[in-house]
Amino acid sequence: MSATLDSYRRDLLAELRKRSVPNQRIAEAIAEVESHVAETGEEPQVAFGDPGTYADELAGALGRTRPSFTSRMLGPVVAIAAFAGAALATSGVAARLREHAWTSSSTLPIVGGAVLLGVAFIGGLRSSQGMTDPRTGRGLRVPASRWALPVAAAVIAVALVAVLAFRAAAPR
Repeated sequence: MSATLDSYRRDLLAELRKRSVPNQRIAEAIAEVESHVAETGEEPQVAFGDPGTYADELAGALGRTRPSFTSRMLGPVVAIAAFAGAALATSGVAARLREHAWTSSSTLPIVGGAVLLGVAFIGGLRSSQGMTDPRTGRGLRVPASRWALPVAAAVIAVALVAVLAFRAAAPR
């Protein structure tokens, strides 16, 4: 599969999820795009148009014209949970290193941060679960954005730097 098709699939999936289109219809739409591109060699953007516009058409046919509140909030909630989890965990590790012993002041943030990072991870996985390719019957997986890992690493690095900076600036 080409990078253009992968990108189009990711964008179409995100747009259809925002509009609360059922998973099976999303799988069918992605399969239609893949089949058309494989048969004609035409670029998906040329054949189907902008992923957002195409998603509007598909959702409109199902009577779903507006993205649901929960689907609009999933991304920000996952990002906040990831940042808060990383900040809590790094704060706990910094406290652990400063105290040289496991105490409640270091254990609780580490556990809380791990729980929040778990919530963020599960929320991030939600985007591609439960879809079956109608052509093969196998699970349909849409590749994650190539920015997912660098953004996650950056969030954790920023949280670590922020915690260490606040610790260094705090009065002793």
